[in-house]
Amino acid sequence: MHTADGAALALEPVGPQRWRVAHARGARLVVEARLPENDASRRAGWDSSDSYRPIVEPGLFQAIGHLALPLPQHVDLDRALALTVAYEGFAEAGWEVVDSFGRGPGPRAAAPTAGELRGALFVAGDLELAEPAACPGARRRARAHRARRLRARGGGGWAPDLAGVAALPALAGRVIAAERELMRDPGPPHYLVSALPVGEPMERGSAFGGTGLTNGFALYLMPNLDVEREGLEVLRLVAHECFHAWNGLTLRLDGPEEQSYWFSEGFTDWAAREVLRRAGWLDDAAYAADLSQRLRDYHASAWRETPAEELAEAFWTDYAAQRQPYLRGDVVAMRVDHALRDASGGADELFALLRALVDEARATGRRFDTPALLDRLEARVAAHAGAERARALRATLRAVVVDGATVELPADAFGPRFAVEAAEAYAWDPGFDLDATVASRVATGVRADGPAARAGLAEGMALVGMSLMPGEAEHEVELRVQDGDAVRELRYLPRGAASRVPAVRCVEG
Repeated sequence: MHTADGAALALEPVGPQRWRVAHARGARLVVEARLPENDASRRAGWDSSDSYRPIVEPGLFQAIGHLALPLPQHVDLDRALALTVAYEGFAEAGWEVVDSFGRGPGPRAAAPTAGELRGALFVAGDLELAEPAACPGARRRARAHRARRLRARGGGGWAPDLAGVAALPALAGRVIAAERELMRDPGPPHYLVSALPVGEPMERGSAFGGTGLTNGFALYLMPNLDVEREGLEVLRLVAHECFHAWNGLTLRLDGPEEQSYWFSEGFTDWAAREVLRRAGWLDDAAYAADLSQRLRDYHASAWRETPAEELAEAFWTDYAAQRQPYLRGDVVAMRVDHALRDASGGADELFALLRALVDEARATGRRFDTPALLDRLEARVAAHAGAERARALRATLRAVVVDGATVELPADAFGPRFAVEAAEAYAWDPGFDLDATVASRVATGVRADGPAARAGLAEGMALVGMSLMPGEAEHEVELRVQDGDAVRELRYLPRGAASRVPAVRCVEG
């Protein structure tokens, strides 16, 4: 850091990623941040948190604003900035450049808020760019705004025979257009979706993740991603990250972030499934199965009855705790959507409430905490069904999202074509100590009466490979273990204790 006339200023570290600098009052400062080149092999391991950090490799640069750009602590994140964006030397190197504000090395003018700058995506290198057309049937003004999608070739890429990845631009364009139609919002004229290959191909299955950003979102996908096999889950990821443009980036939440994930993440999961259904990707049978899976996961979670404050404390250290706000919020959204439809005789729905909240956020700039969100819901139901019924629903929902009470769904929660009824489900139980086994690569904590032992796993067996989905009792565990000179494959369902949980069934006729 130095002053505008070149005088160097000393930086004093005051915490993780924080520094203090002393300077004359009113001095103009020049702040520089240098990003070292990464070892391209860093992306070879599947670690989504690591992949989100700045990437500087031969042929590829990618960075998210808050992980790469220093910002004075006193700056109000809602403050509008007047920026000039320039990538000096990038054009001379033959690199393609695109970011959340436009395309090309610049200089380009941009006027984001400080918060939008922190949430911006910056990408350059040997890239492929595509501008997919919007889905048929979208409104005219939604069609006018196309989503720019890119993927990187440099520094490792997709399997050369993987045609599925080529389908992503069209699929993403259809999802984005469907959501804009549903939210009655044309979206920004420039919208960037990045897709970056991360990790080594798996023998079975794949993995992927993403994050919603300013004017777009970033996807991190394993190189062997099979869009046909994993198509629905990829579409769900796209729909989820795209919907954050409204729920999370426009409709912003106040208070401790983790305690609000029931709304920002759980309601977004609900919206993603509804978008896929209304756009034709989920028929009635698939929709009922998807709802049943969510309800099963929610009721089987060991964290289901944990208050929001305690859940937030464990969010970053326990996978099941991290997943619970998504499940809780999704099921709460099911309950809210039914309440609005029921109270209004079908004239109102949750999407209408979300549009109203987005409009309010844009008009006032306010942020919403849990009490404010419950207030808006209460007022919406009261307008249709009276104050007493609305207050009772508010109290019920507060008990769920704050205190950890269990959501109860009526039999007609999803309309006359579906019925909610009881079904048997199992708690997730791998039968061994997963964390200790992963750390040591040796089977540890194998219970004699557990499902792993029944499949043939014994304490001390060397682990050669593993494929499982934590929390998913109906997703088969696959283990490869060293047994003498041979490698054995063990497969089993990680089912623990059985219980009765709600499930959704299609009603014929």
